[in-house]
Amino acid sequence: YIKSAENIMADALSRNDMERFNEALLLWQGTLQGVSDRDDCALLNEIFVEADKEFGPFTVEACNGYNILNAHLPASECWSPENSALQ
Repeated sequence: YIKSAENIMADALSRNDMERFNEALLLWQGTLQGVSDRDDCALLNEIFVEADKEFGPFTVEACNGYNILNAHLPASECWSPENSALQ
């Protein structure tokens, strides 16, 4: 059990309070700046841009995490566990 005061995003969603949810999401995303997650790796954007110039343009991107935070292309062009190329 997590108290509502400590689980702001879930509490806001359960009350259909999208404004409060979005504020909490932005705050949470801000805490991720500079955090290293060795299980969710991505190319530096500068390297991706250079590779896209030399070998692209890329139209599909694979190997993204569940939340596609490590993607370089728009989500509609990314394959992930939710948007599988195998389906």
